Amino acid sequence: MDSLDHMKENLTHDVVNNAFDRVEPLFNLMVTQGWTDGRSGIHVIVMHGLGNGFRAERTFGELDPSKHDYEAIAGSKADETWRFRRPSDFILLSDRKPGATIYHGSVYNIRYGYAVAGSGLQAYFDKLVCQAVDANIVDKLGDPTDLGDPPKGYKIEGDFLVPA
Repeated sequence: MDSLDHMKENLTHDVVNNAFDRVEPLFNLMVTQGWTDGRSGIHVIVMHGLGNGFRAERTFGELDPSKHDYEAIAGSKADETWRFRRPSDFILLSDRKPGATIYHGSVYNIRYGYAVAGSGLQAYFDKLVCQAVDANIVDKLGDPTDLGDPPKGYKIEGDFLVPA
C-alpha cells in the first residue's frame, strides 16, 4: 500500500474540476496576451496512482494534433511524475522508461500525493498552468499545516527549525 493512499480520498473530480474552472481565465489571458507564441491549447491531467488510480483531464483552448499528440505527452509526463514523485524537469532522460516523453512540464504535490502534468504550450508555461491547478486544488482541500513534532534536539522558533 502506498503511504499516500489515504490522501487520494480527498482528491475528487469535483475538486479537480473546480481547480480547472478557476485556472481557465489564467490560460485565456496567457493566450490572448500573446505569451504563448501562437500556441492556443494545453491538455492537463491530474492523477494519483497508475492504472486504476484517480485521473481527471481537461483540454483548455484548441490543440493542433498535426504537431504533436499532446494528450499522450501529458499522460507520459503524468505517469513519470507519479512514478518518480517529482516534477518531470527533475527526471533525467536516462531514468525514464522506454517510450516516455522527453518533454517536461509537471508538478508533484508531496503533501497530497498527486501529479499534475500538461502539454501543448512551451514547457515552462505547461508547468505554470500545472502549478496553478495544483494551487487551486490545495486551496479547495485545505493546506495541511500540522507538520508533526520537530526532530529530537530541535525546536521551532518563529518560522525556523533550530537546535534546542
